[in-house]
Amino acid sequence: MLLREGLLRELRQAVRALAREPSFTAGSILVLALGIGANVAVLTVVDSVLLRPLRYREPERLFVVQEVIPQFSHLYPVLPVNARHFLEWRRSVASFEDIALVDVLELNLTGDGEPERLRAARVTSNLFDLLGVRPRLGRTFTPEDDEQTVVLGASLWRRRFGSDPDVVGRTLTLNGTAHLVLGVLPEDFRHHMQPAIGRSAGALPVDLYRPWLVRENTSGWVGDHNYVAVARLREGISAEQAESELNVIQADIATRFEAEADLDLVGRLVPLREQVVASGRSGLLLLLAAVGAVLLAASVNLSHSMLVRAMVRRQEIAIRTALGASRIRVFRTIFSESFVLSFGGAALGVGLSLALLRIFSVVAPVDLPRTDEVTLDWRLVGFALALTFVTATSLGWLPAWHVSRGDLQGFLRAAGQPAGRARLLPGGLLVGIEIALSATLLTVAGLLLTSFVRLQGVDPGFDSEGVLTVELSLPDTQYAKPEERRRFYDALIQRLEARPGVVAAGIVSVLPLRGQAWVDAVVVEGDSRPISEVPLMAYRTISPDYFRAMAIPLLAGRSVEEADHPRRVAVVSKSAALALWPGQTAFGKRFRRAEPEEELFEVVGVVGDVRGEGLQEEPEPLVYVALWERVPETASVAIRTESSPLSAVSSIRDVVRSIDARVPLSAIQPMSEVERDSLAERRFQTVLVSTFAVSALLLAAFATYSSLAYSVANRGGEIGLRMALGAAPRNVVAMIVRQGLRPVVLGLAVGMGGAAVLARALSSLLFSVSPTDGKTFGAVVAVILAVAAFACWQAARKAAAVAPVRALRGD
Repeated sequence: MLLREGLLRELRQAVRALAREPSFTAGSILVLALGIGANVAVLTVVDSVLLRPLRYREPERLFVVQEVIPQFSHLYPVLPVNARHFLEWRRSVASFEDIALVDVLELNLTGDGEPERLRAARVTSNLFDLLGVRPRLGRTFTPEDDEQTVVLGASLWRRRFGSDPDVVGRTLTLNGTAHLVLGVLPEDFRHHMQPAIGRSAGALPVDLYRPWLVRENTSGWVGDHNYVAVARLREGISAEQAESELNVIQADIATRFEAEADLDLVGRLVPLREQVVASGRSGLLLLLAAVGAVLLAASVNLSHSMLVRAMVRRQEIAIRTALGASRIRVFRTIFSESFVLSFGGAALGVGLSLALLRIFSVVAPVDLPRTDEVTLDWRLVGFALALTFVTATSLGWLPAWHVSRGDLQGFLRAAGQPAGRARLLPGGLLVGIEIALSATLLTVAGLLLTSFVRLQGVDPGFDSEGVLTVELSLPDTQYAKPEERRRFYDALIQRLEARPGVVAAGIVSVLPLRGQAWVDAVVVEGDSRPISEVPLMAYRTISPDYFRAMAIPLLAGRSVEEADHPRRVAVVSKSAALALWPGQTAFGKRFRRAEPEEELFEVVGVVGDVRGEGLQEEPEPLVYVALWERVPETASVAIRTESSPLSAVSSIRDVVRSIDARVPLSAIQPMSEVERDSLAERRFQTVLVSTFAVSALLLAAFATYSSLAYSVANRGGEIGLRMALGAAPRNVVAMIVRQGLRPVVLGLAVGMGGAAVLARALSSLLFSVSPTDGKTFGAVVAVILAVAAFACWQAARKAAAVAPVRALRGD
């Protein structure tokens, strides 16, 4: 009881003491709140995205099956799965308790209201049982359900049907065919099944599901690696055991297609959660390290401020000691003040973290996985309290120990006298630590910023200004035949180009920066090598005016033309021409795909390279074939306009409605936005790390200034004597600045070393810049020295401005 009363009394006294210094108290609490709030927010994101289990039954037993063809591993380290291989695994791999297959697709919803293009998935009927997902309404699939049944996602149920509980049993028109609604999935269900390569709708929320009856003729033995297989291991079976059994089956499958291709086949099991979070891991861990460094810098800064404050109060402490206060009491007095500050900062920091999480939900890049699952866990509030205890200990220990261990009685005699180098040593050490932290963060931020600037300067191979892009999907029931789809696209382009303000319009199967869709072999005429040794390249189907719409330069020959129909003509990119016909002219050359009996394509032109996967990736070799060769059900339209691309939105809507009002439009955006979106995650990382780095630099500058100001205040007599003996003010200022920069230089040396190590670890996040880029390191050194020198100069200037007689009298 006495101990508790004593602690309460100490805390009350600490609150009263801090209340007498409102500026110091408010500033300290705010700095700590920013550090703790940012840490809790970023740690919440890391916990939600990287650490929390997926919301499925026993998620640790869920694995994604991937396939590897060693002969093509230099191009595709891993592949999605072949549907026919899946059937073999389902029959033969005893280590799997169950295995399901998933394919992503797009469906057009028509009927009541505007037509809408939906993100959908066809899945084997066992998927939801395998995941342990129970519907919110109705039921999920059974093996008896046909492919004209669907289960709705909660988002579509709310958006399109107003959360109507009677939606089960209704009929929807999808791609012109009636589908029966069986159920609605729960609100917290998330679709995490996506292919191992490329950009896919599987990475986005899925609106509805329909059953998939996978048959033996769904795929051949070779190729068609387009699907996702999710397996649940039997209880007690390790991933290594299951993978070993899987690869026995894979070796047997490989023998079945040796007649078509001499290829090997390997299977891999990857934990489902690992595949989901892989793309965001390095960036989030970088942010966590950055925000942790800021909290450390804030703690060190406040520890330094409290040390200075304690040294200024040494006369008061000496008087309290003379009146009978023990060293323990002195220690507790200073320590309790640090606790009050820390817990005040923690309370404000938790509230701030909630605000930061709301901001994060708005600004987070779309490609970052699981962002919609980010919620504050009360475990992290407990972490914030633990963090506060550690912070309070670090804040209070050094000043309390430094003051309480000294000659407190001597403080009375030394009041107003120079503090001495020994007393100032801890302050210089803390300044050095802050400088080291800020130097490390600034260097990493500088490297990321340099990468981002260089990425923005990359030539994508096309001109995005003035281009509107639109995606559309033709229902397979109304447009089952390629000729029907081609007539729709031809009519669309003709009517668009007749519109005022439209310069050119073109169709392409996949836009630049949107990944791959069709990859196939390219066998040049006369090449007799086995298929495993010929190059694989990405193919695109295009309409004649596509290159003009995208301003992709024509380097030789011409584009495909309507007059070429039905000839097999193609245009190749510059890198494809160099790879296929090095040192020769590609124009007029011929090639085929993997099928030996296939009619040859004739190359009629060569165009410039474009970035297909992203601005950070090297341009991939591309083969463009005429639209009539492989007319896609889903395609993108590129419309070049004379003015703002958004001016063409009404034109494309009107034209599509005039041809077929049942065809919905989606992803309507200028091509410049597509280009910006490709950099969204890098922009997000760069902005946050740079913000944290600048915060750490400002804290270091403040620590440098306050440390030197305290030092100068305690050397008033010495400075006054120097000036009275004839020292020029500029010489005094120079002397003080040199002394103030000593811990800065030491901290800078340590920080540069830490930055070099960290930058090498983060080299995968850099583009066209070395982890030891001399310009970036030099710029950081210059900035820190300039900021620190300014802080030192401000403190020195004030000291030199004091009249020598006044300084001597005050001492």
